[in-house]
Amino acid sequence: GRRRESALRRPPLRLPAPAPAPVPVWPRPPGGAVAQWLPLVAAPAASVCRVIPEEHDAAFAVGYDDIPPSSEELPPEVTLTGVTMAATFHLRCEVNLQECAMQLRNATYNPRCPNGSVLRIRLVDPTPLCAEFWPGGEACIKSCKANAEELRVIARRLARMIQKCGHPNAKFSAFRVYNLQAQARLGFPVRLEAVAKKWERHCMYEPEVTNCLQFFLAEPRCSLQIYGTGTVAVKGAAGMPEAQEALRKVYPLLREFSR
Repeated sequence: GRRRESALRRPPLRLPAPAPAPVPVWPRPPGGAVAQWLPLVAAPAASVCRVIPEEHDAAFAVGYDDIPPSSEELPPEVTLTGVTMAATFHLRCEVNLQECAMQLRNATYNPRCPNGSVLRIRLVDPTPLCAEFWPGGEACIKSCKANAEELRVIARRLARMIQKCGHPNAKFSAFRVYNLQAQARLGFPVRLEAVAKKWERHCMYEPEVTNCLQFFLAEPRCSLQIYGTGTVAVKGAAGMPEAQEALRKVYPLLREFSR
């Protein structure tokens, strides 16, 4: 009993704190190869260095654009459908969002919104859409089913609405289509595993997370969602010609891996 009491009275053993693990410093590989650093989220102190062969240095310099050029045109049955666009423009003046919300129909403004002070205007004619305005004069039209010319007319109409709400200095400027989304059917299924293996520098494929493959292009700058059924969704294109060119550029690569 006495031994047990003496053991309970002993102070707890204090071990020294472990020293932090040193961060490895990797020198540049010989021969002019490129080293890519991929920091791990689970272990911030550790890093992984992936060495890329020397012959790919030129591809890195031009933005990963190592896809062979092709003059082949798309088949007539492969067309882009379901086109939606988003655009931004500027009013070149400060905007009183609360005053505009009190005078406009179908306008909502909540200064306590966690996303900040944003004025939202909804229109149903000529197409359903939602536009957002910020106090600095920036404006954004969310994705809607309209072409670039119709979107420009809608943006001018919105700028005129803000101008009539006590902002005579508001002027329509800096219109830009920044996001085009469209879909197309290739007419044949695609082996996504084989595509991801050959074009791994352009692809991101996680079959346990999603059933589509992300294919990234540097020129034109956009991304494509490719499904095993042969459906391709183009996202992030600046316009219809860029989306058509991206689909034409990827079509021969996918046809190689048709089932």
